Amino acid sequence: MPELSWNYSSFKLTNSTIHTLTLIGSNMTALYEMYSDESENGNFITVAGFIFTKKHTRRLELDWCTILKKNNLPYFHMVDCAHGNDTFESMRHDKERRIEIQTELFTILKKYKSVGFTVSFDKRLSHLLPSSLNLEIEQITPYTLCSYWLMLNASKWAKQKSPDAEISYFYEAGHKSESQAVKIMQALYTDTWHRNHFKIASFSFVEKKSSAAIQTGDILAWQWCKYKKDTDNDRHKVRKDLLALIDDKKTYCTDFNEQKILELIEIIRTHKSA
Repeated sequence: MPELSWNYSSFKLTNSTIHTLTLIGSNMTALYEMYSDESENGNFITVAGFIFTKKHTRRLELDWCTILKKNNLPYFHMVDCAHGNDTFESMRHDKERRIEIQTELFTILKKYKSVGFTVSFDKRLSHLLPSSLNLEIEQITPYTLCSYWLMLNASKWAKQKSPDAEISYFYEAGHKSESQAVKIMQALYTDTWHRNHFKIASFSFVEKKSSAAIQTGDILAWQWCKYKKDTDNDRHKVRKDLLALIDDKKTYCTDFNEQKILELIEIIRTHKSA
């Protein structure tokens, strides 16, 4: 899987009142939409998502929901499909059918996606993360850092593809660090330079059950987090479904280890002293 080069955007964030609404911004001219979800497995957390054009998001939603309806599924959750739990309980002993459903959805996803991104963080290194005291955040959480990093790399990709494009960012709702992530994203959005730099048309947190596109982020987040846990436990055989998901070489990864975190801390320190 390719990796984007290490880069940095200033953590200079403006203080502001946090809105209670999850949707920030109303610019409807965004060319791209990014849908992201998170997964935690052992010592690792992963936030991952895909960028679609607005037109392709709508087509994916239609095709995706057709497959779900055909199989009497309210939504797709990768971990339940893998193990035959919850919404896949009736198929617990029918692995072939679960694989067939997964394969159909993977085909739809790969047909419509523009690009995918995933970022993982080893939670054993959480103590190294910086603060954002101007936002009254004593320590950035791994989830917030990964969500920020995903946005940074998505905007970098979009600038290369279409300099005038904007992105509507969607994250799955419900993570315990969501309120902190909202603070960061709100600060980015309300500062003109950061809003333009991150190409933010809007951002929102939505329920998995209400969005087929969010479910695509769940797939990549679970697959990559499982891979990180397996390699950490010296199991280096890569799942076939992960390989099938990324074999088009249109997915980029960043794995935060101690070296990269320390590089980031040094960049922040240098920026503050400049």
